[in-house]
Parts: sequence; structure tokens; C-alpha cells
Amino acid sequence: MKDIITPKSILLLAANPRETRSLRLQEEEREIRERLRLAGYGKTPINSTGATRSRDIQQAMLDFKPQIVHFSGHGAAQEGLVFEDAAGQGKLVNSSALANLFRLFNRVECVVLNACYSKFQAEAIARHIEYVIGMSQRIGDKAAIEFSVGFYSALGSGESIEFAYELGCNAIQLEGLPEELTPVLYKKGKLLQIYIGNRVLRTDEANDEASRELHQDRVEKNLGVNTVPSEHVSEHSTQTILEVQKSPNKDAIILNILSKLFDALSSPNREIGIRKFEEIAHQSLFQNGQIDPAFRKNCFDVAATRLNLYKQPAEVTRSEITSRTRLGLRGDKEEGREEKYVIARKEQLGGFKGHVRIFFPANGSSAKVSGLNL
Repeated sequence: MKDIITPKSILLLAANPRETRSLRLQEEEREIRERLRLAGYGKTPINSTGATRSRDIQQAMLDFKPQIVHFSGHGAAQEGLVFEDAAGQGKLVNSSALANLFRLFNRVECVVLNACYSKFQAEAIARHIEYVIGMSQRIGDKAAIEFSVGFYSALGSGESIEFAYELGCNAIQLEGLPEELTPVLYKKGKLLQIYIGNRVLRTDEANDEASRELHQDRVEKNLGVNTVPSEHVSEHSTQTILEVQKSPNKDAIILNILSKLFDALSSPNREIGIRKFEEIAHQSLFQNGQIDPAFRKNCFDVAATRLNLYKQPAEVTRSEITSRTRLGLRGDKEEGREEKYVIARKEQLGGFKGHVRIFFPANGSSAKVSGLNL
């Protein structure tokens, strides 16, 4: 029997502080309202608060008594979600505070956190709320909106939250966007299912082999590489060997590293972002052919071995341009020693520019990363 939920009251919370990247929050709200209207839920109370301050959250919960709470805005991974202060600047609200808030409102049946890296807050809130959806990594505006369209179209048609989650992921996929793996669903405190291609893996039913398949699928999807399970696989984790044979795959790995570094530099909270970047920047990325565990903790959820990047001659220069990053490989000399490095530049709304250089010393010693916020 389907677990059908009929929306009685929906609360949309939105926050886009002045110093953060501009998001299409009004468009997302408009799409949600339109989908529910088309499904015949025109009389369903849909309340919203824009430029939501931390102090506004409690009052909105008391005033509107929502059954579904939807947050649109910025996430700062483990640090929390970004709301606004009285001056319109960013203010972090941590996972513990959010979890304690929802503990007090047991009428809420579902929380949707449509923000980058919000899986941490979703996991905390899920201890008290039956269904919580968060994002496992960065998600673009278009993918975030498409997920909302699919999710609320299904809810408005009387489908279950689990079905709505699946339809939301599929809506991302139908648009040809590579982020259908990003939304994750928690039920009663447990990670219930993760969308994979044309099927959903229920983690409470999965055996170790299925879990390894899930892990590999996510790595391949996000990094564009082939994966082979290691012989040393623990019961609760998967160690993955990354086979890096072709330049595009190497580029995918470097772009992923750069993306993490740039995400730190463009954090809604500048102080936290700089601290995160420095933590990464002062660590060795590769040691004896392996990704340094400290760097892996920040950037990858895999352990990689036998990783040999960019063995081209030092004079080779080439570049690849994506929608967000220019990646170039160049040869240079520093301190009298020949070195190879990657340099990238990213431009964001608001005129932000930055570059990161990852050095690969000719003598084969550990690579280092340096960065500059221009």
C-alpha cells in the first residue's frame, strides 16, 4: 500500500544573502506553486518567506503550521545552512540547531533542503522528521528547479514522498543534467534510497555488493572514471581504485579537485571558506602515488592508488574550457627545478575570479596546491 501524503500546508523558506551567488529562488517558488495548482491543489496553503532570517524560522513554523517545509538557498556543508541577518548578510545556522527546531514540530512530515551540500543537515533533521531530502554535493540552479518541479508535481497528484523523490530525480535526468544523483532521501533517520539511472537502490535492502555498485556508480558519474573494487573492502565502506588511462579522465579528476577548492573560496561565509581552502592548500595531495587521506577527507570519498597524473613533457601546454572552469596544463621552472602544474580560472556572478595551481614536481615528490583569490 502506498504511503500517500496529501499536503495540508507548505512552507517555502528562501535565503540569498547579498554577498552570496545569486540564485533563481523566485522562479523555483513560482514553479512549485504552478505545479500544485495544475494538480488541483489551488486551495492548499502555500506560505513563503523571502530573505529568511534565522529568527524568522520559528515564527513561520508557529504561524503557518506546515506539513512540508522547503528551504531554497545556500548550504555550507557541515557548517550549516545560510540564512540572513538583519543587514541581509549571510548567517549560518548549524545542523544541531535545525534538528532541535524540527524536534519541536512533530506535525511536519517532510523537509526538503534544496541547497548545496545539505545532506549533513538532512541527516540531522531526519532523527526527528520522517522524510528529509538533502543534496549530497553542489547542485546547479536548473537542476534544483527541475527537482522541485518533479517532486511537487508528484505530491500534488497524490503520490507518496518516495515516489515524488524519484520523479524529482528523473526530472533532472530528463533535462539532460548530470545531477540526478545529487538528491538523497532519508526516512526515519536512515538513508533510504539513492536514485541511480533508471532505478532506485534502497539501502535498507541492499547487500554489500549492491552498496559497492552504488559507490562505484556515484564515483563514475561524478568523476568520469572507471572503478574497480579493491580486495580490501570493509563491511561498511568501499575502497576504490581509480584507473586513470586517458587525458579526459585525468582532466575530470583535476576539475573535481579544483571545483572543491573553488567551492571553498566562494563559500557564503568568507572566513569559513578561506579556512577550508587553507586546510586543503597546505596538505600534500598525492604521496607515493596515493591521494593523501587528509585531502581525500575534504575532497573525495574514495581511496585511490596508482594515480599517475600528467606525465607529458614539461613544455606541453593545453587547456579545456567548461561552463565554469578553464583548465590548463603548463610547464614551468621554479627554484631551478623543472615542474609541471595545473592552473585554472573561474568566473562567477559578482566578478569573483580565482586561480589554483597544483604543482607536480619533476622529481616525483608530493604534489602541492597553492591558490590565490584575485
